[in-house]
Amino acid sequence: LDRVEEFGSPQMRFIFHGSEPLLNLPFIEEFSRECRNRSEKNGQRYQLSLQTNATLINENVIDLFKRQGIEVSFSLDGLKEHQDSTRPYLSGGGSYFKVISGIEQLRAYQNYLPPVTVVSSENVKDLVEITQSFKDNGFSRVQYTLVQPTGDAKKDLSLLPDNDLLFQNIYKSFLMNLEWLREGGAFKIRNLTNILATFFFKTHP
Repeated sequence: LDRVEEFGSPQMRFIFHGSEPLLNLPFIEEFSRECRNRSEKNGQRYQLSLQTNATLINENVIDLFKRQGIEVSFSLDGLKEHQDSTRPYLSGGGSYFKVISGIEQLRAYQNYLPPVTVVSSENVKDLVEITQSFKDNGFSRVQYTLVQPTGDAKKDLSLLPDNDLLFQNIYKSFLMNLEWLREGGAFKIRNLTNILATFFFKTHP
């Protein structure tokens, strides 16, 4: 906070992100409280958001979100078969129904609740169905993020989606989205530009 404040911006945004932030709830509460205290002293605005896999959502967590004004987005890799394949518990059991339960609790707290879906070889062929599912379930947008193997994961690239399948299904999803917009709908594939850029640039945009 001290370092960021040196930039002198009237508004600063912090995102709790990476692994699962809710595993460290005491830090989130302490950091949020400090942001609020500083805001009262110096007049700067601190915007807080959090990216969660939604498996640890409960009344205490939502109460913290309310008290500290934390915006929330969640990760869901598509339909049940995709989520259970790419994000199982250590025991091997699927996480889909636990995530859905967490999402339903979050809906009562925040109307705007954008899903983030990691696109991999596991779900790339079903992106049209996934997009339709998000719209049918009342979400206003989806962010598709391409899987990026790092570290030891670079030794096994089996999760990388096939480029042709990726293009075909993103394209079909976008055309479907365009028809919804023409009909007066508001659903949006949030980061289409970044996805398309990966076909033209070797580095991640």
